Amino acid sequence: MVQDCKWFWEHLPDHSESAGGYYKEYPIRLRGGNGTGEPEFSNDLIAYNGDDETGNDLAHETFYFERVIDKEDHYRRDDPPEDDLWFECCKTARKPYDLFVCANLIAIKYHFPETKISSDGGYADWKPAVDWYVSVFPDRDKTHLPFSDEEEEEITNEEIVSTSIQDTSNML
Repeated sequence: MVQDCKWFWEHLPDHSESAGGYYKEYPIRLRGGNGTGEPEFSNDLIAYNGDDETGNDLAHETFYFERVIDKEDHYRRDDPPEDDLWFECCKTARKPYDLFVCANLIAIKYHFPETKISSDGGYADWKPAVDWYVSVFPDRDKTHLPFSDEEEEEITNEEIVSTSIQDTSNML
């Protein structure tokens, strides 16, 4: 998983039209969790945000993915499903780093098929990230992708991009 993040970062396009292309004139720049400094891609943690160093307000919520979840510190759904999954989210507000978040969610689903991904975005919002992911990893099985080319419907009616994971002890 960490290698996927590093590969994405090394092949990051200058601009993106993901999430409707609302910020397509701004470059994609990844920063640390608070929108400044360097992103973290380590064996224990993947954490990054958009760019808050330029004064253009291109950061929003931190993408924060731990290898081991401390269940005492994490939000637990009030009514968890039978499979007892844990909830995480990252709202990007359609800012340029949305492409990187979506591609990482796809990679997480590839490596950990039990992960569930939901989003308020539809096919058009995700298509740039799906296309980029496929271009970076063309030989990977496509069954984990959130949409097929023919499928142009919402992923779910969830209001935020989120992942739900059961066991993260082997994730990074």
